[in-house]
Amino acid sequence: MKHKWSVLFLVLFLAPIVYADQYIVNSADWRDVYSAMLYGSLQNVKTDFITSANHAPVLLNNIPLDTPITIFTSRSSQYVSSYRNLALSRGYQNVTELTYATMNLDLAELSGADKFIVLDDSYGYNAIAVASYAAKSGSYVLFADAGNIASVDALLNDRNPSSVIIYGQVDREVKDTLAKYAPETINDGNRFENNMAIVDKYQQIAPSQQVVLTNGEFIEQSLISGDDPVLFIGKTNVPDEVRKYINQSDFDVAILIGNELVQSAVTIRRQIGISVFVKFARGSRTPEGPIAQVEDLDRFPMPGYFLNLTYDNVVYNSATKTLEVTYKNNVDLATYFQDTVTILPLNQTVGDAEPVFIDGNDFKTVIYTKTTDDQDISLAEGENTARLFTIYGESPQSLENIVQAELPIQRITVLDDSAIEITDLVYDTTKARFYVTLENTGSVDAYAKPEVVDVLVNDQLTTKSADAVVFLKHGENAKVPVKLKLSSVDIEDNANIKARAYYGVRENSLIKIVVADFAMATVSMAMVYYVIIAVVVCTLLLLIVFRKKCRMCRQKNMFYRKHCKKCKAKL
Repeated sequence: MKHKWSVLFLVLFLAPIVYADQYIVNSADWRDVYSAMLYGSLQNVKTDFITSANHAPVLLNNIPLDTPITIFTSRSSQYVSSYRNLALSRGYQNVTELTYATMNLDLAELSGADKFIVLDDSYGYNAIAVASYAAKSGSYVLFADAGNIASVDALLNDRNPSSVIIYGQVDREVKDTLAKYAPETINDGNRFENNMAIVDKYQQIAPSQQVVLTNGEFIEQSLISGDDPVLFIGKTNVPDEVRKYINQSDFDVAILIGNELVQSAVTIRRQIGISVFVKFARGSRTPEGPIAQVEDLDRFPMPGYFLNLTYDNVVYNSATKTLEVTYKNNVDLATYFQDTVTILPLNQTVGDAEPVFIDGNDFKTVIYTKTTDDQDISLAEGENTARLFTIYGESPQSLENIVQAELPIQRITVLDDSAIEITDLVYDTTKARFYVTLENTGSVDAYAKPEVVDVLVNDQLTTKSADAVVFLKHGENAKVPVKLKLSSVDIEDNANIKARAYYGVRENSLIKIVVADFAMATVSMAMVYYVIIAVVVCTLLLLIVFRKKCRMCRQKNMFYRKHCKKCKAKL
């Protein structure tokens, strides 16, 4: 039975405990910290990490002096030089310090594990997603990419693993190399679906009614302990798929790590009805005064990407009775968004039926022709305001961010008679880009920006747009490059390519769309260069070999001359 709707803020006051052993990680590299924390969980040894040089002595305050300590120190990115000496100076007698250059692989050797999860360290959140399952199932997590896959393969080959899971997006070289281990692959298209798949695997081996909530942006002890499954909930918005997953699960209690995601946790509590505890502090290790002090949890930041979508302007076109909203992507990361716009004071509502793609550092104008109840859009006399509410994220299923604002609605009267057609599409294997041919078939000059849609790149659907808007005069055409690197396998995987172009008479308001499908066609500029070189060589040979000798003076003349260059005799 679901617990009552309530959010409880839980402060953990941690008293000193006598440990049989203690690991400490002395590294500024999150991969080292993660590897040692997971290693500690697999060895059932309490593990802590240093978050700064100042934090190093504070950490020791919570460890009894008779505790044997092992310190894992990074050779290249340690916070404290000779942390062992610091511990000895504080009175600890049994302190060992081990220094590693490649801690992830070195601890894999020490772990004795024969089950492994392989992922790319470019996506730090993936490591957090699998951590609890890895600890519970006795699996070690390996970071692999095209650069180190040979070392990873050598380790696996020596270990003869009983289980290998490839989690999330990895380089094709990684997949090809690990194929001989018959790995299970978890890559359902976005990090939330992948995370839910690993939570399912956790529930299969250790069913739990309690779940830990986070967003994968930091390491904290309870995320790697294996005590409970770890579920991503989004930053400011809970994606629909996550909400449905929790609602259909057996979870009665959720533990939110940190207070940054309280808004999302409140949404879960209100809409689903499970109790939510928030773990956001711990007892101070440097207490002062008669009143117990608290301090923040020890958290180690993970690499991440931060999307940033804002509004540029809102315009009502009286000539077409349409509302135009222009969005700005402020970072170099492709984003999907879905908007709801309320027009005040008439309270008309317009919105997107499906998520809209916007490329990194780009603008995109979305045009609304009808309200959500299929009525014409109109404005009241005087000032009108657009109340905008937009959810956005890295994929159509991962709309975890929210942006909202109220903007004045500007009025314009513009007729757009532009017409653009996509007439051809070809992929240049040498320059790693598509060339989309656009033709202005309308009666006016126009601006356009093409994109290729849902191209399968390394088994992941990818949409990419041209770098810039192009200007096309009436009757003119242009081949516009869209940069996207495809391997030979990718080319084989994409029998057909969908091209889409946004266009219009205003450069910053491309309100019209044209879509076309093409069979994959490739060209290599290298072949063109070879042909040009061959033609030049043949021409030179003709000039050298095929010469006419004058019968009068024996002068050799070019094959095309009719009279001798020297004596002027007829050849």
